[in-house]
Amino acid sequence: MAPIDSPGRAQRTALAILAVIAIGLYLPALSGPLLLDDRYIIQPLLDAVTHGDSLWLYVFSESGPFGRPLAMASFILNATFAGADLRYWKATSLAIHLLNGGLVYLTTVTLALLAATPTRAARALGLATAALWLLHPLHVSTVMYLSQRMTALSTLFALAAMLLYARGRRAGADTRGGALQIVAALLLATPLAVLCKETGVLTPYYLLLLELTVGSALCTRPRWLIGAFVVTAGLPVLAAGVHFALHWQTAFLDPYTLREFTPLERIATQWHILLIYLGWLLVPRRSAFGFYHDDVAAAGWPPDLVTVAAGLTLLALVVTAWRGRRRAPLASFGVLLFFCGHALESSAFGLELMFEHRNYLPAVGICLALAAGAQALLGRRQWLVLGPTLLLFALVTWSLTMCWGDAPRLYASFLADHPHSLRARETVVEGLLADGEFARARRTLNSPEHLSLRLQAVRIDCLERRQADATAILTTVAAAPRIDGFAGEVLLWLAARALDGSCALDQAALAAAFDHQRQRPMSTPTRVRFHIYAALLLQQQGDYAAAARALEQVVTLAPADPYPHYLAAEIAVAAGRPAQAREHL
Repeated sequence: MAPIDSPGRAQRTALAILAVIAIGLYLPALSGPLLLDDRYIIQPLLDAVTHGDSLWLYVFSESGPFGRPLAMASFILNATFAGADLRYWKATSLAIHLLNGGLVYLTTVTLALLAATPTRAARALGLATAALWLLHPLHVSTVMYLSQRMTALSTLFALAAMLLYARGRRAGADTRGGALQIVAALLLATPLAVLCKETGVLTPYYLLLLELTVGSALCTRPRWLIGAFVVTAGLPVLAAGVHFALHWQTAFLDPYTLREFTPLERIATQWHILLIYLGWLLVPRRSAFGFYHDDVAAAGWPPDLVTVAAGLTLLALVVTAWRGRRRAPLASFGVLLFFCGHALESSAFGLELMFEHRNYLPAVGICLALAAGAQALLGRRQWLVLGPTLLLFALVTWSLTMCWGDAPRLYASFLADHPHSLRARETVVEGLLADGEFARARRTLNSPEHLSLRLQAVRIDCLERRQADATAILTTVAAAPRIDGFAGEVLLWLAARALDGSCALDQAALAAAFDHQRQRPMSTPTRVRFHIYAALLLQQQGDYAAAARALEQVVTLAPADPYPHYLAAEIAVAAGRPAQAREHL
């Protein structure tokens, strides 16, 4: 006999129709391009396929303390069976999104039954929540940005944990079957979520919120369950506290050397951003989306009155949701789930300020709260409100996916929606250069004042005329306290062209720029590349001692990499030191 929270025939039909609608909406986007982090995560796999290298060497290649091996394994399977055809990769991400939509339905129904909602109403609530979440336009950039499959897979296991926990509580925590499901949620689904993305560590806290809201009306809460939460929710906080206490500089402060804001400024800015996220979820607007949001200005510290008002608004929402947990447990859980889902990426950690994919799981909470509120106020007439809402979601999603399938149109939409975004402008220029449209690329730079855009102008000269007068800009780069990631990538590109002779540049100025910038704030992988290119440029300038010093730093940062030893041996030979070359080999 099927569990009572399984969909009936009518619900299965509705879910199938919903899946078909979602597939139809996303189908135009499957032919879209790689973006941003895809260059570091997906492109190496595509290159490995081309060269016949072993793909499984990349399973632990993703950054992060846990390596994200399950997400990387899914990419490797795509590379193995689909090769370089990215349509199948993106279809896999869409399939995961559909599977998550099914889990949203099952989890919502189980939560509603746990809150003593009649079966028919619980199924209607599950269908409404799943439809709102599955068709929401905010998820387009998460599903079609391949690297964020990590977020989708982590969400899959977090939803599975919530479903298992809710079913276990309905069955009874003192029963064998109920206890096994709760233990599986805490000790199986949670680690799987973490192995997809580090935000999976929040899963026990989602379950704790579930227990304190929807599960608050249950008569029994056995001691072993309290102990389980002490272990799974308490120990991670203790371990994180010890880790940051011992590695405060490297784990917390060093990432801020790459940012233009302080930890307190980031926290204040997140108060505004969380309200923006809520606005997107409640009333999505096509022009508000756009993948890149680096045009968001950081709030100052101490906060001004507007920032204080934003913080107090968020606090009021949390307090209201908490106080209403017995009267409206499902809506309460939904609102608190949204804030809990942002507890890492919207806090004091030195991440970039804003990304749409951070709402993928938190949006489940807002969709649940919306559906629960509509049902509580309108009963069976809830679809009078939810129907037009779903139509709006579908239309905005369609307008986005029509762009995501065509790279030039997508890039143009990024810049049209966010004209002050440096990344959007860089992306448009990159696309134009790939098509050889140098004149349009120059016009898009639009009298560049930013350092990375000025470097792009030099790159255009290299591509168009095979030479560039870049001494002035390279002198500026050498004196800059820090350059951003785009400027660093263009600088690396210019160094490669200077070294292979395909662009005539002032190599002394280029070598000086690299020699100065390689000690400035940047990520470790980028620093390794800067040290290597600095060594190559210094070698070409005949400064073998400085080149050797640059390679010594590469060996320190990447001790398992043999390449710097080969290069050091080559430099030692050029410097007339064969014994030192043999030592490196």
